Amino acid sequence: MKESCVLVSLVLLLLILALSSVTSTTVTAELSGCGRYMEQSNALLEQRNDSFKTSATNSQSRVMTLEQEKVIPLRNMIVNFSLLWIEV
Repeated sequence: MKESCVLVSLVLLLLILALSSVTSTTVTAELSGCGRYMEQSNALLEQRNDSFKTSATNSQSRVMTLEQEKVIPLRNMIVNFSLLWIEV
């Protein structure tokens, strides 16, 4: 959505430049501002991606821990049942 806004801004700036006496320094300043905005947007997206990766890693670790907590008691129950069966 924001990228389309930037694109529309660029097109409007080019039209203004063609139809009026806007100086190239004004256009350059506007284009520079758009470039800074895109850099900030990309940096935020990278931070968000890193956050998602960290969250996914933590979730996966927690699932593995919970699976181990579930598996060990189940294994112990099977061993105990096997021992009872042997004694009978």
